[in-house]
Amino acid sequence: MSKKTIEGMAVSPATIIAMLAFVLLGGFLFFYLQSTQEFSYFYREQQQVFLHDSSYIGSLVNQIGGVGVLISQYLIQFFLLTKAGALLTALISVLTGVFLWLAFKRLSHSWFLAPLLMLPAFFYNLYLADSYVHYEGMVALLVLAVSLWLHGLMTRFHWGIRVAASSVWSLCLYGAFGPVAVLYGLTVILYDVLVKAPKNYLSLIPLALVLMAGLLAVNQGMLVNLSTAYWMQGYTEYFFNPGSFYNYAWLSVLATLLLFRLFGTGSAPKWLQAGSFLIGLGLLPFGYMQINDAHQDKSMYKMEQIAYYANHGDWDNVIRVAQSETGNYIFLNYLNLAYSKKGQLLDRFLTIPQAGSQ
Repeated sequence: MSKKTIEGMAVSPATIIAMLAFVLLGGFLFFYLQSTQEFSYFYREQQQVFLHDSSYIGSLVNQIGGVGVLISQYLIQFFLLTKAGALLTALISVLTGVFLWLAFKRLSHSWFLAPLLMLPAFFYNLYLADSYVHYEGMVALLVLAVSLWLHGLMTRFHWGIRVAASSVWSLCLYGAFGPVAVLYGLTVILYDVLVKAPKNYLSLIPLALVLMAGLLAVNQGMLVNLSTAYWMQGYTEYFFNPGSFYNYAWLSVLATLLLFRLFGTGSAPKWLQAGSFLIGLGLLPFGYMQINDAHQDKSMYKMEQIAYYANHGDWDNVIRVAQSETGNYIFLNYLNLAYSKKGQLLDRFLTIPQAGSQ
């Protein structure tokens, strides 16, 4: 493809089209997250207290993945602001797609696959509807994408520099952002094989170092188990057992890398490429809405709404939401509390099904 010069930088038409796709998908994500997860972001902010204190910050950083925890908790404090949670999350998602494009485009002329690079972020946003999934996993995905872009730049250097830099970075990545370093190691191996990097078998070294570091962390009691040390469970509550659905965000990174190589020649007819691009651009939002609707815990989302309204003393809205779930004793307690705050509990008490001692 021919190249155009924009402000002194050579930018291919493929990159321009890819950036447009990321902006459109990011815009969709913002509006949809705002309409379906607004109170989830408020709830996350209510569940933590971020202190601008050196000892508190030190306690966050002094753990496996601590830098990611620090960054995510710093961002979450702004979720108190209306639309901030959806906006920040959509921005992180778009940047993840952009850096994956910068990392993978060396493999392919397949600009029409660009929308698929939003898959990892889209999947993780589905996971964030569950309060047991930590926000630092979203931050870790962005850091992974940036790391893969940097690794792509290093493949131009001598193989010794490439392997040494990847090895050092993989350990730093593990210590700072947690088990996403395992995905980094797997992707680096696949990437180096696909680009036929010199001595690509040595790309096993970064992954081996991370696996040894994880094993040591478990043996020393720093992490609960190997699932926490090596995979997605490292970004959830320790008692939460993610199903296979929670693997798709990470697996889609490897899958899109393979697709970029598979369609790397760009030899398909232009009409087919354009059609595939438009289908991907439309299918991702449609699929996301369908899966989110099926996956999101509607009862839990109502609980997050009530917690927000109660925290702000909006008792009319507490009553409105709580009345839809009178079979749940927590909702009933909130309903009693709201009527009590409004001075109406004695008048309303017998109209509320006070079921059970709870």
